Amino acid sequence: MENPRKTDKIATYIARIIACCVGILLVGIFIALKIWKTANFEQLMMYGAMTGLCLGYGLGGDVLGAKIFSLLRI
Repeated sequence: MENPRKTDKIATYIARIIACCVGILLVGIFIALKIWKTANFEQLMMYGAMTGLCLGYGLGGDVLGAKIFSLLRI
């Protein structure tokens, strides 16, 4: 397989930064709205899976995002 072009790497890093920011935003919303007080177990697991997917992809790429998502899915 060919090495990725420089522009492809830049686009990947931008997408990872955006995904990480979305994950951090989800954690902030979770804390600010105190979701753990009103949500049931299934809702918490779904929220955790989406947060893990965003943060995992942003911090570690496709593989880490998929692993964290599969840990927390219902």
